[in-house]
Amino acid sequence: AASGVYKRQVLKVRFDNSDGKNSFNLVRNDTVVGSYKTGKSDTVIIDSGLMPDSDYRYRVDFLDGSKVISKSDEIAVHTMDTTSHEIQWYIDTLGIGGGYVNDAWIVNENDIYVVGLFRLPDPDSSWNGTGYEEFNAAHWNGEKWEYIRVMDTSGVTIGFNVDIDYVGPLNSIWYFDKNDIWVGGFPVHWDGNKWTLYHLEGMGIDASGDYIWASSPDDIYFVGWKGSIVHYDGKNFTKIESGTDIHLRGIWGLDKKHIWIVGTSRDHSRSIVLQKEGNGWKSIYYTQPHDGKPGGSYFDVWTDRPTRLYFNGLTGRGLMDLITGKVEKIDEPGQWAGLSIMGTKCNDIFAVGYGSEVLHFNGKSWHLYRQFQELYSTYVGWKCVYVTKNVVVVGGYYPTLQWLPIVLRGYR
Repeated sequence: AASGVYKRQVLKVRFDNSDGKNSFNLVRNDTVVGSYKTGKSDTVIIDSGLMPDSDYRYRVDFLDGSKVISKSDEIAVHTMDTTSHEIQWYIDTLGIGGGYVNDAWIVNENDIYVVGLFRLPDPDSSWNGTGYEEFNAAHWNGEKWEYIRVMDTSGVTIGFNVDIDYVGPLNSIWYFDKNDIWVGGFPVHWDGNKWTLYHLEGMGIDASGDYIWASSPDDIYFVGWKGSIVHYDGKNFTKIESGTDIHLRGIWGLDKKHIWIVGTSRDHSRSIVLQKEGNGWKSIYYTQPHDGKPGGSYFDVWTDRPTRLYFNGLTGRGLMDLITGKVEKIDEPGQWAGLSIMGTKCNDIFAVGYGSEVLHFNGKSWHLYRQFQELYSTYVGWKCVYVTKNVVVVGGYYPTLQWLPIVLRGYR
């Protein structure tokens, strides 16, 4: 099982004068660590068994039979150091129950957003006669949480003329700046003055926009139910065929060209990984019952490079090698199903989920923060994690405490 990322180094070998019969040894620190033969003019190889924060020298010895006929120049590689598991955590509960935190965004340590559903007391029942009022976003200002009700204050939605004052629970958030914020459920946009709801069905688009990833304000993707993929180019929304009816739950990218989506069917029997290919999407991994493949039931995806993907889902944490197409279950101390995963680099990854589990990979080892297990004598379902260099935010809810929303703020 895969336990980390420092066990390998990805190298590309190119042959300038290839005769189609290329044999070579890979030499690390003057020791042969692998022998290869390829008919291609270039090839990608993987060296395993490396340590963090270490220097290595590589070269290639070209062979004729077993005889070395030439040697490449050496290249130097230094692997990343590990990060610390030490974090100062603060616990906040939001509202009075009946809600949850679905997603988070950190601008800085004193500027944090979460979205989902939050209920606050309404003693005179002036909001809707229930004795409580509902909000779907909250903002941490460095001292306290301020509650926000995402609304279409103009009363006019794009493509669907109806007065909507409240758009309900939100699933995701994407922040460009304080005057350019998107939230998902319905796509809703904040321009600094008002919220505008984009009703996809009213615009003739049979799709949902639950989860968001963007490379820029004119390159935004929304994914959701029944294989929904919708692209926004800064002016127009366009539905893109995904080739699947599986619920798409997680999306992450590196730039306009390198984007991945994961999804799991509602009955958890099928799981799919999609990769952007040109203007469309290609399935690069698919599991269904009894097919014998590892992994499956993935809810979220994250990566910092185009050679591997990290997953989190009902089967735990997984790692996909995009060079070989192989998927492995990561060996870590978590026992519960996972829901969200995110990192800053491959030596700083957080994964969260059910059973109050918050996990951190520092480049060498996975650490489980056991202090959150059975907090208040019950388990938390962590639905989201967002991490920057100095701050971590985890959000979720207490199922047995009347669905009380909870946020962890971590500082390092």
